[in-house]
Parts: sequence; structure tokens; C-alpha cells
Amino acid sequence: MVSKKWLGLVLGGCLAAGSVAMAEELVGWHSDCSSTQGWYSNVQDPGFMATIEQAEPGVIKVTQNGKDTWGKVAFVVKDVDLDQTPFFEAMINKVDEGSAFKIGVAPLDWSQIYIVVPPSSADGIAKGEIKTATGWTGKKSFVVVIIVEGKGKSVWVKDLKISSSK
Repeated sequence: MVSKKWLGLVLGGCLAAGSVAMAEELVGWHSDCSSTQGWYSNVQDPGFMATIEQAEPGVIKVTQNGKDTWGKVAFVVKDVDLDQTPFFEAMINKVDEGSAFKIGVAPLDWSQIYIVVPPSSADGIAKGEIKTATGWTGKKSFVVVIIVEGKGKSVWVKDLKISSSK
């Protein structure tokens, strides 16, 4: 006969182990790229030197469009708890040949842009940690910035997320 104490320890251990494996991802902010609404580009400020358009359902296209060789678009996110959701993830569908992108964050006053996802010309999943790049903690409102490099070049983005998953 199995003792109740032993059974409780075994089951408790299994539940604890299972809860770690099945822990839900916390999401602080998410864009499935199904709309360009809320994004700032050179339409609102010519100094951004980039346009944003809905390239296809669920994919936005950011294109450099200005006198420099880089451009940016931006989206304001509010009250993201960086202690619980410090990781940034972007799903990139395509990057023009001879181009690169990087993703940063900026305080609402734009005093500095911190690069979270380093420059890349590869498609796929790109990741970075906001807390490490900025030193910020707690709940923050800030600007997510997608920067595309290369005159007239584009990057196609399928999904953007700030979450607890590394």
C-alpha cells in the first residue's frame, strides 16, 4: 500500500514539473501586422524617411523613402511591464537584397534609440531583450522603432511581440 504522504509528494512534484513545462507565455504587446493603423511614418513626419503599407494580409512592408540611406517607422506601446515581459520578437518574411533592418525602442521623448534587435539582412525570427538594451525596469510606455537600411529598400514584417519568452 502506498502512503498518502508519498503519493502527495510524487503528485505534487509532477504537478510542479508540469506547470513549469506548461507555463503560459505572458504578452506585454503584440501586433499581428494585420493593419498599419497607429504606425508613424514619413506621412506624419518627413524626418522618418520611410513608408509603411499593408503588403498582404498580416504582413506590413517598411520601405526607406528619403534623402538618407535609412528610414524608420514607429509605434507607441503603453504600460508594458518589462520585468515580466522583457523579450522582443519579430517575424520577418523578407528583406530586400542589399538591405538590412534593426529594431529599437525609444522613450516617449525620443531622447535616444536603444537597439534591441541588431542589424540583420536575414528573414525568420529576430529577437532581443529590451531590459538588457535599455536598463529599463517596471511598467513603461515607449516607442517601438523599425529601421530599414538601404536607399529605396524594404523589409516585410509578419508579427511583432513583447513577451516573457526568450
